Amino acid sequence: MEGVLNTAQTILTGYDVTLQRQIRSEERAWRAEDLAYRQHEREVASQELQFMLEERTFLAAQIQQAHVDNARALWQRFVNRNRTEVQEKAEQLKALSALAALLAGFALVSFLEFQFVVDADYNRALLPLFALTTSITVGVEVAAVVLCSLMLASIMRVGKMYVSEQEEAEFMHQCHVFVSQYRPGHRPPAPVRTFAAYWAHRCEGEWSTAFRLFTIGVPCFFVNLALAGWIKFHQASTPTAASLVTCCMGIALMWNLYTHYKWGKYLLQDEAAEQDAGLRLTQPPVGLPFDWYLPQVGMLDVPLQRSLTANHAQRLSNAGRSQAPTIAHETEENGVDCSDTTDGD
Repeated sequence: MEGVLNTAQTILTGYDVTLQRQIRSEERAWRAEDLAYRQHEREVASQELQFMLEERTFLAAQIQQAHVDNARALWQRFVNRNRTEVQEKAEQLKALSALAALLAGFALVSFLEFQFVVDADYNRALLPLFALTTSITVGVEVAAVVLCSLMLASIMRVGKMYVSEQEEAEFMHQCHVFVSQYRPGHRPPAPVRTFAAYWAHRCEGEWSTAFRLFTIGVPCFFVNLALAGWIKFHQASTPTAASLVTCCMGIALMWNLYTHYKWGKYLLQDEAAEQDAGLRLTQPPVGLPFDWYLPQVGMLDVPLQRSLTANHAQRLSNAGRSQAPTIAHETEENGVDCSDTTDGD
């Protein structure tokens, strides 16, 4: 009996050892699989981390490119404005020069082609006045033509200097500094050297002189034509023709003086003072990228900012009240009873 028990115990012990070995073998295989899976997880996590870093780098590059695009948009706006100002001033000078040359040509042709014979019947004051008005008209109008022509050549030569590659590089550097040192309330940079500043400091006075010379020549031209009528029809039996010429020239002169009074002050007005006279309030700072496009003027004062903030809050409140009945109506249509709603712990 004892031998049977020993044999059974030996068999059970061997079976237990075999079973333990099999379990440990399975555990080793599971452990190896677990380690391999964890290694795979670490690789996946590393790849995800690398992807996130690359995505952040890509987003940072996109933001930098957006800043570059904003700077280019500002520069392109400045280039278009510079081109518009140059074209505007060029057309302005061309118009004044052409009209002054036309008046000078008329006065000179009338002086050269006007056929008359001096006799004792002439009024002694007519010929000197006719010569004086002719010389003044031709002199001031030719001076205006020459001045406008030289100014036109100057602005056509200088206008392109403010949009050169060097100016663009300097402006892009200013934009880079603006982005790197941005704080809420900062405004985007603007080119320091502009055609508007060149015109204001160098050409505005010359333009005023040319316009005043042209203005002086126009009344002299009308007076010259009136005197030419008296000289031309001095042998007429009645002074009707000369009086009609004088009357028409007088009416034209009065209308010309009214036109110059109406538009001359506006044409000679300083553009910077005109802009300063306007409303220079802007929106409060809202942060990038919107502050890229806000004009470079003084910030709003604190009461006005509070007023804008209060108005914005009031609009939001009104919008919320207007949406509340709609939400309640939709809730009733969907069969939801809001009165039984309780908060769970």
